[in-house]
Amino acid sequence: MKQEGRLEMKTDVLIAGAGPVGLTMAMELKRYGLSVRIIDKDSGRTDKSKAIVLWARTLELLDRVGPETTERFINAGLE
Repeated sequence: MKQEGRLEMKTDVLIAGAGPVGLTMAMELKRYGLSVRIIDKDSGRTDKSKAIVLWARTLELLDRVGPETTERFINAGLE
């Protein structure tokens, strides 16, 4: 049922968590044409890390985004 003044959204996949794994999953699913929605317990941005480690497979998938994407993530973490 559609409520007055509200938009209806079709979501193929709901991802819980906006950390590196959740965002990488969303990126990959979008590559395959799926619509995604990401939810997180935190309501806004933070300057704190959401992960202690980025797993090798996550880094491999991030490399699909563009050249040197993984290297930029690693360098940012070393600062």
